[in-house]
Amino acid sequence: ANGAQKQYSADLIFERSLDFVRRHQDRPFFLYATYTLPHGKFEIPSIAPYDNEPWTQAEKTYAAMVTRADSYTGRILALLKQLNLEDNTIVFLASDNGGYRGKDNGFDFFHSNGPLRGSKGDLYEGGIRAPMIVRYPSVTRPGSTSAAPWYFADVLPTLAQIAGASVPRDIDGVSVLPLLQG
Repeated sequence: ANGAQKQYSADLIFERSLDFVRRHQDRPFFLYATYTLPHGKFEIPSIAPYDNEPWTQAEKTYAAMVTRADSYTGRILALLKQLNLEDNTIVFLASDNGGYRGKDNGFDFFHSNGPLRGSKGDLYEGGIRAPMIVRYPSVTRPGSTSAAPWYFADVLPTLAQIAGASVPRDIDGVSVLPLLQG
């Protein structure tokens, strides 16, 4: 309408994330980028590279959304390297919930929640359990894993401790910096 241009919101958020890093590369910064992929409404500009897979359209769309989100992460990491920021930038990657369920959307095909019961919207493990991936150069050993549970309420106290900032008293959550340090 009125010459407005359609743009895929996840791409717009991603491009602005790259721009933010470039504009703030000379000083400490905090970037919180929520690409919302994969997420309903399940639409994507292109299902490449899955066009020729013998899958349903929904399975191709879901796979393309996950691949697009993965490429965003790779491109952010590449930009950090290009700008010589990779050794002093901490990257957290997480989801806000477990995977979806349903044959109609391709989720069952990809076994998004593995053996966990439930899915997004449930309070079972399949609905609330999600990985937290942390890249913290010189602190967290590459390839290390932990089964220790932590959740989003732990992010604020953790980031505050890393930054040397005070944490509000009456919040849920604890710093997991000791966990990240091994």
